[in-house]
Amino acid sequence: MAGTLLAIDPGVIRTGWAALDPASGQCRAWGVLRPPGALDRDIRIAWLCYSLQEILAMQQPQDVVIEWTSGHVAGRHGGGGAGLATYGVAVGALWATAWHWTIAMNRESGDPLRARCLVVEENTWTRGRPKSERQRDVALLLRERYSAAADSGGDAADAIGLGWWVVERRRLRLDI
Repeated sequence: MAGTLLAIDPGVIRTGWAALDPASGQCRAWGVLRPPGALDRDIRIAWLCYSLQEILAMQQPQDVVIEWTSGHVAGRHGGGGAGLATYGVAVGALWATAWHWTIAMNRESGDPLRARCLVVEENTWTRGRPKSERQRDVALLLRERYSAAADSGGDAADAIGLGWWVVERRRLRLDI
């Protein structure tokens, strides 16, 4: 879909994604990538990268935006950073997958600016709002098109919210 913005909320357990119209912010499609739980961490991350390649091929986005880690440990980790290193590897691997895809699209088209891969720190776009509030807002705005039950971790909602944040910044002609 030419002119699509693909937003990604990375994770090792679940990775949310959303394809949006970059002009209107309309959510065209969304989903959650969930690797089988019995896989080792490295295989889970490889599974996520392969699945992201399939989404990229299907959606053909003009731009990809991925939530980048600020490196701060969330309270849900008990302040101990449980899984933070593995999460960081997953974020980097998913970013590299998206980045390589955009480079290939630019080479194929002959236009070095055809596709871009952007990163936004989670604290920048969420502005400290709890995930439950962000998911509730998406559910209210996309009533029939979004199911919180199908997005139990709120990862697709965060991908949608990240995409909306990018669309709004561009509408206001702010740097992104």
